[in-house]
Amino acid sequence: MAHHVTAIVAQTKAARFTAAAGHAQSPEGLDRMLDRIERAGSQALGSMRAMVSNLRATAAPATTRPTGDLGGLEDLTQEFSAVGPPATLTLDPRLADRPLPPEITTTVHHMVQESLTNVRKHATGAGRVEVRVGVRPGAPDRLEVAVTDDGRGRRTGRW
Repeated sequence: MAHHVTAIVAQTKAARFTAAAGHAQSPEGLDRMLDRIERAGSQALGSMRAMVSNLRATAAPATTRPTGDLGGLEDLTQEFSAVGPPATLTLDPRLADRPLPPEITTTVHHMVQESLTNVRKHATGAGRVEVRVGVRPGAPDRLEVAVTDDGRGRRTGRW
């Protein structure tokens, strides 16, 4: 849910920054920006409803399926792209038929989700994002996850 709320905050800040800088927003541009905020808000509400529903379902047995598998990375990057810079996913084809333990797939999903949230928070001016998940070169029993963007990081203090 934090991922979606971050998108709302980032889009709202962009609208305010544009207005404060004295740049007149076209009605079409403003509508696109508001549409992105609305979609991110709807996604956050959907996540909240799902969480509350799971918490209320005390009679149902706990799920053993991981919260995110490698197949869910496509949805994650598409959701990110809908309200931010376009994100592309490259998933190593060697992973398609390879069974992975749930703790690994869940960890990869959370790493990518957190990385995309950090791009939204910190990558000023990012125009594209690339997510790559593959088998580590020279170590076929290990995975490598990379999330890169072309934005500029924000400095938060003196170095």
